[in-house]
Amino acid sequence: MRRLGLLLGLLALTACAPRGDDPLAREVGGLRGALLVPVSGGYVRNGVGTTARLKDGRLFHLVTRHRKKAGVSIDHWPSDIVVITSGDDGRTWTRPRILFHGPGPSAAQPGLVRMKSGELGVSYSRITDGAVADKVFRWSTDEGKTWSDPVPVCPPVAYCTSAHDRLTALATGRLVIPLHVKLSVNPEQIVTRVAWSDDNGRSWKVSDQTITVPVMIPGYRAPRDMSVLPSFWESSIVERLDGSLLMLGRTLAGGLYATTSTDGGEHWTTPVPTSLITGASPGNVVRLPGPDGTLMVIWNRCCLGTESAQFGRRLTLSSAVSHDGGLTWGGIRDLEAIAPVGRVEYPAILISNGKAYITYRVLGRSLPPAGSQEYLTVLPVDWFDVEAVFHQPRAVATAR
Repeated sequence: MRRLGLLLGLLALTACAPRGDDPLAREVGGLRGALLVPVSGGYVRNGVGTTARLKDGRLFHLVTRHRKKAGVSIDHWPSDIVVITSGDDGRTWTRPRILFHGPGPSAAQPGLVRMKSGELGVSYSRITDGAVADKVFRWSTDEGKTWSDPVPVCPPVAYCTSAHDRLTALATGRLVIPLHVKLSVNPEQIVTRVAWSDDNGRSWKVSDQTITVPVMIPGYRAPRDMSVLPSFWESSIVERLDGSLLMLGRTLAGGLYATTSTDGGEHWTTPVPTSLITGASPGNVVRLPGPDGTLMVIWNRCCLGTESAQFGRRLTLSSAVSHDGGLTWGGIRDLEAIAPVGRVEYPAILISNGKAYITYRVLGRSLPPAGSQEYLTVLPVDWFDVEAVFHQPRAVATAR
């Protein structure tokens, strides 16, 4: 009996271990990341996850898994949020099990956070279709074994969600989530409103301010049977060293735009363009550990164009750092760079124990139509700021 239990335990741990042969990785020219969640068990579309470190040291990862449904937009295929854990720093993982689903067709876009109270918090979207959705929050006092009933986060509007991995705990204990709200469905216009909680997620307030960018690159081609208006959505918030907040948002203007708040997210400045050029794709921003408050963003640096609804192709996943609170960005490094037969997108970031745990989804022709798999890359934190520390072209030029 003891040997049987050991065998079952080994099977559970290796269920999501990286595959030796990965046709998708070969197709796109190789991937740095290890395959984490493949197409399997009727789940065709896999990705948009979030990771937390449990108190016992394990990694706790949630990911959205979609099942194909004919006649439904791929963004609104029925989905569940499943959980996997790793006790060996991400080398092997347990089998996925469903954590949240319904009550409608989709539970999606999870975001985990360790709250100042020590509890684990999670937000996620409940999506009915392209016109009806909401965001909820739950907490756990036993490290994710059980969860509270859902608490509504959104204002009383028809469609309110956020991107995955967007729940942030501030130094004060306040929780903030940048929500994206549809002002109209067709033409589609999406703006950002920020929600916050000062009681560990038991109740939420939402700013009346709607944040948008009234600029769109000429020649943008909207998805089929749809028109769009200038928007600002799938935003990401980070707390800077001085306690102020920086938010970077997806736009139709050819790059990420930035806005700041000095009152914990209740009021925001007018968004301004950054040097982070991209198509209609989001970025995810965090603060790296250390006394200088270095910020790091991961986003789709390439490729910008007008030939698709994404304003180009998502062929690289790159990082950049800022040493001035997000005013300027540099030290660009590519985490993934793939051939133009697929997409790499939607990063999630956990900074823990001197490492960055980055998950993202990859699409390609070797998968079923609209299928995607989730990958994990683990990098030392000092990988991101190599240029600032070691690259000294001015000194070399002077010596010559």
